[in-house]
Amino acid sequence: MFKPFNEEVVTAKSKRRLPGLEQEETTQDVTFRLADSIPKKALDAWEVGRRELG
Repeated sequence: MFKPFNEEVVTAKSKRRLPGLEQEETTQDVTFRLADSIPKKALDAWEVGRRELG
């Protein structure tokens, strides 16, 4: 049964784990991108930005 995210319930925020927000008995999904699903130019720009952040 689908149980949507409830904004009125206390939510735990996890670091470096998927999903980022955790709520008991809530339906969650994760989206994966395949290596070739992003244009190379966009991927290169994202990687440069990521390196600049540290």
